[in-house]
Amino acid sequence: MSEWPEGDGIVDKFQASTIDQTKRLFSDGELMALPLYSTGSAVGVYNADILDELGVTPPTTWAEFKTLSDALAAQGDGILPAVMPGDDWFQDEANLTVVGQVDPEFFNNVRYEDGAWNTDSYVEGLTAYKALYDDGTFDTATLDMDYGTAMTTFEEGKAAVAFNGSWEVGRILNGNYGVVPFPAESADDASLRAFLDVLVGVPASSTKQEAAAKFAEFISAGDGVDFWASSLKGVPAVDGYELPDGVLTTDLQKESYQTLLDLINNPHSDRNNMGSFSDFVGANVKQAVLGTITPQEAADADQAELERGNF
Repeated sequence: MSEWPEGDGIVDKFQASTIDQTKRLFSDGELMALPLYSTGSAVGVYNADILDELGVTPPTTWAEFKTLSDALAAQGDGILPAVMPGDDWFQDEANLTVVGQVDPEFFNNVRYEDGAWNTDSYVEGLTAYKALYDDGTFDTATLDMDYGTAMTTFEEGKAAVAFNGSWEVGRILNGNYGVVPFPAESADDASLRAFLDVLVGVPASSTKQEAAAKFAEFISAGDGVDFWASSLKGVPAVDGYELPDGVLTTDLQKESYQTLLDLINNPHSDRNNMGSFSDFVGANVKQAVLGTITPQEAADADQAELERGNF
């Protein structure tokens, strides 16, 4: 960035945390691109009509979510309390959300400090995640749902909450939906992992570097941000950004977007995933939830795979 026209001045327009994350993506710590936006996982989108009919407030804790699940069961309409992708990678996402609520340093310690995966805190988090299924807060039958099936089930009004990544939060613009964090033991612990999803750079071989740099600034820190940020695909990295007037028109939308901002701007760790390792871990998460293996056995298998060095 120091070689871009007015590069240093452009960098000053971004949140310091997003610049730090950008540097972590390059082995020498050199700033080689501009951050565009961040996403986080896991987070919930809830059907406000379903909750209003039940007289239940949007849940943020394990106990509150159990109240929602019990109310739906008593109603007897077959509406699921929650759905989420049963895909292996997302089961890793969901479980790491809980692990990070137990131990905020866990994932970054593994990712950047060569820390162990099979820590006591990981086992504790996986045990807590399993308990959500054991006590009926979540339904184990939903573990068979792939991404599309889970989201379609929610769209059809057959589930009260859909947990996914923040890239699905744009649904609040087109229905009576709100945003809740993934449940934690206490509301103060509610959090997620978040990280930059898109960067903008200029190839060194470009013959139009000055024009490219101007466009990069326009799309990441200038008036161009409005064009993509209004869909709520991600939280802009530029400092002090506010959505254009008219994007959020209801109190629920405004409250939900603020919840999203609070979560993504204050993550417990980076969502800087390790590719196919997430699939391996997620498969073990499901086996632990279903009782085929113990949380400790899952953690030890993950650690052994991590030590093979393929990720």
